[in-house]
Amino acid sequence: IWNSDCPSSLPEGAEMFVKLIDSRSKKEMTVAHAYLVEKGRNAIFTYYNNDLAAFKFNPASENVLWVVTADGRLAVFDAENFSRLDPAKKKADLVMEVQEGKLESAEQARSVLGI
Repeated sequence: IWNSDCPSSLPEGAEMFVKLIDSRSKKEMTVAHAYLVEKGRNAIFTYYNNDLAAFKFNPASENVLWVVTADGRLAVFDAENFSRLDPAKKKADLVMEVQEGKLESAEQARSVLGI
């Protein structure tokens, strides 16, 4: 997603190498895009798979990371999980809660994401 009327750089704060882990299979996920929502700024940032080596987030903000899996499911690393991350660490495995069933609508996504 690109918003041309208000361009913004990636969040400031913690930077770390992250792996996205499927909560069901316990295996590393390969995704085309991951989306970081910073609720306090009402902002969304797109991360491509190779960007996860330098993942940035503001630990002082309420963050949610979400992806759509290859089989059309929504996977989420929620604000509670973000609050448990140590921003001083350089690596982290983010265990993504993969939702049951395929993502069917924007309303369903908003409900799961709490937005």
